[in-house]
Amino acid sequence: MRIALLTSTLEGGGAARVLVNMANHWARAGHAVVLFSFEDGTSPSYYPVDNKVKVVYLDLARISTNLIASLRNNLERLRKIRHAVAAFGPDALISFIDTANIRTLVALIGTGIPVIVSERIHPKYERIGRFWSMLRLATYPLARAVVMQTERSKEYFPGFL
Repeated sequence: MRIALLTSTLEGGGAARVLVNMANHWARAGHAVVLFSFEDGTSPSYYPVDNKVKVVYLDLARISTNLIASLRNNLERLRKIRHAVAAFGPDALISFIDTANIRTLVALIGTGIPVIVSERIHPKYERIGRFWSMLRLATYPLARAVVMQTERSKEYFPGFL
């Protein structure tokens, strides 16, 4: 299989550890694996990445100081995600972390690439704002699967997920 994994950062934390562990496992099992990160690549992954895993830094971590900058930065993020992922041509993509999940789902609309999104923290305790919360509810039904850490996290979302 060709497996893509995507996250906003590899600089540490539980989500990065899990993604790197998954990437390493599948690469050692003989799958082609690419790990996409929103970072610029100036800081390597906090966790050791097997040399069989290709790491692609998308350089998307930009600060938006106003609405225009936010729109421009997010359109650029969508374009880069779509282009990079489509160039790899994965059989499936697994995305971690709320806003990265939303951006990935929107970026890959119409590509036919199955996307699995993973919520790593209970949404009640990790507020992403009203706009992003509405986008999450609108885009998560586009995912092939939505993975939660706990039953309580699952209960946060409507039954259609």
